[in-house]
Amino acid sequence: MALSMTGFGRGTFSGESFTVKAEVRAVNHRFLEIAFHLPRTLMQFEDRLRRLVGARLGRGKIDVTVYLGFLAPGSVRVTLNAGLAMGYREALLALADLCRLPDELTLEHFLRFSDLFIVEQEGIEEELLWAGVEAAVEEALRELITMRKREGERLVADLLLRTARLEELVTLIEERAPSVPEHYRLQLLKRIEETLGRPAIDEARLAQEVALFADRCSIAEETVRLRSHLGQLRGILEAEEGALGRKADFILQEVNRELNTIAAKANDLAIAQAVIEAKVEVEKIREQVQNLE
Repeated sequence: MALSMTGFGRGTFSGESFTVKAEVRAVNHRFLEIAFHLPRTLMQFEDRLRRLVGARLGRGKIDVTVYLGFLAPGSVRVTLNAGLAMGYREALLALADLCRLPDELTLEHFLRFSDLFIVEQEGIEEELLWAGVEAAVEEALRELITMRKREGERLVADLLLRTARLEELVTLIEERAPSVPEHYRLQLLKRIEETLGRPAIDEARLAQEVALFADRCSIAEETVRLRSHLGQLRGILEAEEGALGRKADFILQEVNRELNTIAAKANDLAIAQAVIEAKVEVEKIREQVQNLE
């Protein structure tokens, strides 16, 4: 199953005394990197959440945001940190004096400091609270994975089309390759005639030179390996499970290496043009593969 590394999921849980809303966003990343945005009350669950998310996702930069709401009266206790509030007051007055600003302080100034208040839930068991958080995050993960699967299927369909185009270009190269030595022989013959005239041609020497050229420009081994690599790439893309992105990226490096060798050895304009087009396709595939887990 091919999974895109980008997606979004949302999950909710409603209990008798509290509600939970979870959002999970994923973007491309070489490794698995998880960032949590939790209210103070839920920070105790970060390790559990990390294990939960890590068990479902293999790669990507993951942002998990959880919102907690309380329904039952008296289930929340808000405590003012009075000492911190007085500290802020003194600092703000000192700042106003330093900058020669009016020293009028209002409640609005202090409401900007969220750490002045300590929010604690009362009467809710820890495991009951965790069960709600887990349910919401699980739902968000399922939605995220469903989205990643849909996008992954679209990506694979496009990648298979591009792989088929690469195979067509390899066929073109294979069909052109046998005519390269003969084309070289005709060019060499023409240059000799233009320079020395027809009588100066040594047919045996000419044949030897063409044979040496044919050996140097032979790309049979490269095209065989290239077809093998493309077959492996197709197999990876059509696989039912596994980390497709990294495997495909490795194969594409090998494909690029064979194309470079063919371009260096072939010494033919038509083959060079086919190689350029093939490398463009490989680069497009590599860009798309980065989006696969």
